[in-house]
Amino acid sequence: MATLAQATASNAKFSPKSQPVIVVMGGTSGIGEGIVRAFARHAPPSVGAHIIIVGRSQSAADAIIASLPVHPTSKYEFISLDCTSIRSVRLFAKGLIERPDVEKINYLILSQGAFPSFGAPETKEGISPSMALMFHSRYRAALDLAPLLNAAAELGEDARILTIMNAGVGGPIDLSDLPLKRMRITASLGTMSTYTDICTLELAKRIPRASVTHVYPGAVKSGFGRSFPRVVQWLAAPMNLFMISAVECGEWMVYALLDPESKTGAHFKRGHGQHVEQSKYADEKAREAVWKFVEEKSDVPV
Repeated sequence: MATLAQATASNAKFSPKSQPVIVVMGGTSGIGEGIVRAFARHAPPSVGAHIIIVGRSQSAADAIIASLPVHPTSKYEFISLDCTSIRSVRLFAKGLIERPDVEKINYLILSQGAFPSFGAPETKEGISPSMALMFHSRYRAALDLAPLLNAAAELGEDARILTIMNAGVGGPIDLSDLPLKRMRITASLGTMSTYTDICTLELAKRIPRASVTHVYPGAVKSGFGRSFPRVVQWLAAPMNLFMISAVECGEWMVYALLDPESKTGAHFKRGHGQHVEQSKYADEKAREAVWKFVEEKSDVPV
C-alpha cells in the first residue's frame, strides 16, 4: 500500500500531452475541492489544465479559484448547478457539449452528494434529494457527457470517470423498494454503495473507451455531514481527530484515478488506491433492475 508521499510523488509525474479538461461536480467543498486543488497543483505549466468546478456556491468557488496556481496555460471556471434537479443537470451537459472551447473531457469527477435526510421532501421530479445527488444526477451527467469523454479517447488521451462513495462493501438490495423509501437510514447507506458499484459497472459497459472508478475515500473532513441532524453532528465531532483533510484526500483520489492499470473498464478501490472486488450483491438481476431504475428516473426531458 502506498504512502501519502508516494501518492503525491506519483501525481507529480502527471504529464498529459495537451491541456486536460477536468470537470468536478460537487467541487466547491470537501473531497471535490481537494481533487480540484490536486489537479491544479500537479498540472504541468507547459500545458496547464482547464478545470470546471460545478456546484452551488459562487463565493466558495471564487475563493478556491483565487487560491489555485496561476499559469498562462491554465483556465479555471465555475458553473452554478443544483444537482438535485436532473433537468438542470441535463441542460448543463447539453450546454457543455455545445461550447466551442470544450472539445473533450479527460476526467469527470462525480462527488456531489449528501447524507440521506430524515423525511426530506421529494424534488419536483419525484426523487429524494439524496438519491438525486448520489445517483440520478451523477449517472445522467456521465451518460450525457459521454460524447466529450469519447472525444478525449479518440485523441488517444485519458477518458476517466471517478465516482466517490464506498466501493466493494455494499449492502443488500430490496428490489421492491428501489427508491429506498421504506429502508432505514443506516441500512440505506449500504444499499447505496451497492447501487454505486452497479452504476460503475453499467457505465463502463456503455462508455467502453473510458475507465470508471468507484472509490471509498475513508473518513474525511468534508461537508458531507452538513445534512446530519444537529445532535448527530455534535456526537460525531470527536471523530474529526481520526479523519484526513480534504486536501490530503484529493491527492489520494487523483492517485486512484490516474492509475495506469485503470485505463478502461470498471474499477473498485479503497482510499489508498487498493483494488477491491465489487459488492457481492451486485448480481445480474440487481444490476438490471437498479440500472433501469436509475436510467428511467433520470430520463427527464430538457
